[in-house]
Amino acid sequence: MIVSLFPVNAIWVNSYAWRTHNLSKPTSPIASRILAEDVTVAKLKSILAGKNTSLALVSDEAGTLLSSDLMKDNALFNSLWSGQTIRVDRANATEVHIEGARLTLSMQIQPDIYKAFRVKNGDAMRSSGLDARILLCEPESEIGYRREDRDDNPLLEDDAKLGRFSSRVDTLLKEGIENRLQGKSRHCLALTDRAKKLWLDKFNDIEYEQRDGEYLEHYRDFGSKFMEQASRIAAVLHVFEHDDYSSVLVDYDTMKTAIQLAEIYLHQAMIIFRAPEAREYLDMTHVNKLLEWIIQNWKGTLILKSEIRRSGPHCVRNLDKLEDALEVLIARGDVICYKKKQSIYICLSWRKYPRYARRSTLNTPDGTHINKLSEYFGRYDSRIASIRKSSGPVIDILGF
Repeated sequence: MIVSLFPVNAIWVNSYAWRTHNLSKPTSPIASRILAEDVTVAKLKSILAGKNTSLALVSDEAGTLLSSDLMKDNALFNSLWSGQTIRVDRANATEVHIEGARLTLSMQIQPDIYKAFRVKNGDAMRSSGLDARILLCEPESEIGYRREDRDDNPLLEDDAKLGRFSSRVDTLLKEGIENRLQGKSRHCLALTDRAKKLWLDKFNDIEYEQRDGEYLEHYRDFGSKFMEQASRIAAVLHVFEHDDYSSVLVDYDTMKTAIQLAEIYLHQAMIIFRAPEAREYLDMTHVNKLLEWIIQNWKGTLILKSEIRRSGPHCVRNLDKLEDALEVLIARGDVICYKKKQSIYICLSWRKYPRYARRSTLNTPDGTHINKLSEYFGRYDSRIASIRKSSGPVIDILGF
């Protein structure tokens, strides 16, 4: 018989049993929730806790969200946009890590409510850099210009396209959930050589435009984020278009389209955040008077810009004021401009004003059809693309 000279310490046994039990603690199940509409800051952090989580925060009436504490946590959104690891220390001494999370914001809000939010909160969102990380747009209302097509065939065709779109979204969502359940790492996309060259050329253009006295002098925050926004848009387009996206490079056309879309959002941000001196310089009544004059003098053919300087409204006969007003009309989708040698022609948008203009019959006064002309985007030589189609009187806030 063996007798222990050192009795087993009951406290040690209990401590060892506790540690063993704690190590065998089951892991929390992976949350399958990917959509939310109204959450608090604490709840958002809780949903995103863990590794490679994804969530879409979507609201078509975002006034409640903007008035909550959630939209005041600019640092949280900036960190999520950059993909940084976030450590949350809680009062009960537990620690939560948010690693590799992906958050999508898609919010719609009436302009007056959004403007009141900006007045109340000042420039906090822009000063923190959050505004530059969000894709903003304020499309013009189409009320009074919407048309109902009685032909069923286009509607059936649209339904088929919508069905394919929904099917692809469903496939990607399921793939994302499955990849996370299996612990698969995310795939990093790469560009073709032509797409890389386009990316570098556009980067250099945007960088130059941020110099003192240049186009983006007052919008350097948006300019600094432009190429990353374009890259993210290109990635979304690429993944959506290719079933085998992980084995295919992002091509030139996809990158070009992404840059054009990023330019639209950049132009919208420049309108929404127009510098104080620019706001004083550009009178929206001049813009509306110019549009009214174009509609009244529209005879089915393109109007020369020089004709507006000769006989148009007096408030826009000055070249700079006319260019400013035209850029707003282009951005709003009211007009489409074309260039032939040194002449600039203005055309009412056939999409927005179908009663006045039809694309198939649009010619210059000398009979040249628009298909033979180059589209003109304003004095800055196509750096900012026009908005092809607007939707409604809401501000869209898209991000991450």
